[in-house]
Amino acid sequence: RHLPFQRAKGTVGYPTQVLIRQIVIAIALGARRPEQIEIVREDDAPLVVSGDEATASSVTVWRHLKEYTAETYGRLRAFRAAITRELLSGWRGPLDIDTDATVVTVYGDQEGAAKGYNPEHRGKKSYFPMVTMATGPGLVLTQKMRPGNSGAGTGDVDLLTEVHENLPAGLKGRLRSRLDCGHYGDETIAWHEERRIPYAIKARQTGLLMARVADRTWTPESFNGREVAFAEFYHRFSGTLKDRRVAVMRWSRKVRDAQGRMFQEETYEYELIMTNLRTGPRKVFEFYNQRGQAETLIEDVKEMGLGLAVTDEMLANEVWSELVVIAYNLVAALRRQAGKKQGVRPKSRTFRDRFLNVAATMVRHARIVWIRFKEGWSRAPAFESLWAYAAGPP
Repeated sequence: RHLPFQRAKGTVGYPTQVLIRQIVIAIALGARRPEQIEIVREDDAPLVVSGDEATASSVTVWRHLKEYTAETYGRLRAFRAAITRELLSGWRGPLDIDTDATVVTVYGDQEGAAKGYNPEHRGKKSYFPMVTMATGPGLVLTQKMRPGNSGAGTGDVDLLTEVHENLPAGLKGRLRSRLDCGHYGDETIAWHEERRIPYAIKARQTGLLMARVADRTWTPESFNGREVAFAEFYHRFSGTLKDRRVAVMRWSRKVRDAQGRMFQEETYEYELIMTNLRTGPRKVFEFYNQRGQAETLIEDVKEMGLGLAVTDEMLANEVWSELVVIAYNLVAALRRQAGKKQGVRPKSRTFRDRFLNVAATMVRHARIVWIRFKEGWSRAPAFESLWAYAAGPP
């Protein structure tokens, strides 16, 4: 029902559902690029699990990626959204979402690659994909490939709208949003306010905003192991009539004057967050600082292949990133289940090494396939629990 397209009957090749399933399984097992699927083809275990007769080659996968049009790619995004809704069905409590962009360097003249912000490889072309994540369940809700010269916040409202429209009604009322200063602006903030979504957006320290900081009344407190002070005020964007609340935190920093004075002078560093949360400034910063989980999640999904230039076509690369997100979210559901048993949710690569890329012997007897692990394998109980969770009823 959700497949992006179906091949006509009589067409030579793998059915669409078979190709998507095999690509997702290969990515989950560590194939970051189509050519690495050849390694997965050497293993019989994925075929036993999927029930397929053969695994598609890397050339077949490349051809599949280039079959998509803008219309069928949109259907693939809807397919990914349907899977994500299913994985979110049992979530309880607030659903905190983070939207951020990340740089992926490319080497070549791939379509859409451009020179832009690239701190690790200055002057190199890159993609600048944007990702919206639900950090609590550890799922990627949506992603968008963008050229390397895109602005930090370009397209964030479109991604947030897609997430909001695809969420179940029960979760929409529990959304809370965090964004960094690259998304600071009236359009993004107004989008949250129109939908009554609590938000915390790091503010750019513009001259107009910092002029309001000097005459505040500060409340000193200890925060994350250092002495700071909190304050708050209301600020209005130029050209608008709405006052919005800004929470401020400052801490002292001793510096020596550039003219070489004898003694150090005390100055302050500031951090400002625009928000509609109905809590004090300290709680606002505690909520915003949980964005650190999003940084870890982005690095995790990038390790699986998000944003890579696997072909010379931008649309085909976007298709690959969508399939990476599907694989990542399915693995994330297993990781979350493993975290319930172990107390710590492992990263995707650690999870693969512990439970997926494991040495075993396959034995076929009486039309039954047995998978035999090493006797006394320490993770056998956890594996059996995960197997029952994955293969059991939803």
